[in-house]
Amino acid sequence: MQAYPKAVRIAAFAQLVSGLLTVFFTVPLLCAGYFLLGGGVFMTMLGQVIVGNGALSTCCCCTGLLLPLGVVEIIAGILGLTNNPAAVTMGRIVAYVEIAAVLLGGITTCIAGVVAIIMLNKPEVEAWKAAQVGGPVA
Repeated sequence: MQAYPKAVRIAAFAQLVSGLLTVFFTVPLLCAGYFLLGGGVFMTMLGQVIVGNGALSTCCCCTGLLLPLGVVEIIAGILGLTNNPAAVTMGRIVAYVEIAAVLLGGITTCIAGVVAIIMLNKPEVEAWKAAQVGGPVA
């Protein structure tokens, strides 16, 4: 049985740290920034026009999507720190979503996604995963 690859731990740690930063710093700072710069007022007015109340748009709509992503990042990071071959697949899926999160203002999330993709696509990770599940992995 092969040892747990260091690349998987690096990717998991990057996703865990990114998730914590997203949940506790990025989302509150972006929401406060949008509101202070007038985006919050504009989005609230837009929400009044479109859906009839501004409650759905207080946090500039799209920025609120980073919060569930942060929670999923934390889960993927914790799973990646275990000796579980499923962590590689989940880590890759989350990493692609992290890269797309740059469109919502998640710069640290995007950086963590790129690091995770680079680390999880290494040949030693594929060899370890194939050895764990007992055959070649698609």
